[in-house]
Amino acid sequence: MFFETAVKSLDIHLFLQKQGFVVLQIIHTKDRHPYVKTNDEKGHYFYVLYEFLEGEEVDPEQDAEEILIGLYHFTMQMTIIEIFGIDCVDNEFLDRQLEWLYKWREQSGQNRMCSEKGVVLK
Repeated sequence: MFFETAVKSLDIHLFLQKQGFVVLQIIHTKDRHPYVKTNDEKGHYFYVLYEFLEGEEVDPEQDAEEILIGLYHFTMQMTIIEIFGIDCVDNEFLDRQLEWLYKWREQSGQNRMCSEKGVVLK
């Protein structure tokens, strides 16, 4: 079950990347796979290599609202999946999540532009 969930999450990540959302770039293998899955006597392993980002840590005080929204959204998704199982993640579920992300991105962009100009949105 872990591998199916991990692969589905990775598919969603790649889809969001193709839609222009700001997500970490995934480095593909020589065989053009976005992950490596291995097994040994100690267990099963799933590796994903992300692009290294130069820069600074997120400023929790400045970006608190966006961070909290993302955390709440992630928590809600995981709660839904935990209660109903991974099978509840169908195309309709993903479409609703994508619609939410588009709205969030639009609103977040408006908030950033307004906050840079000193305007407070309520």
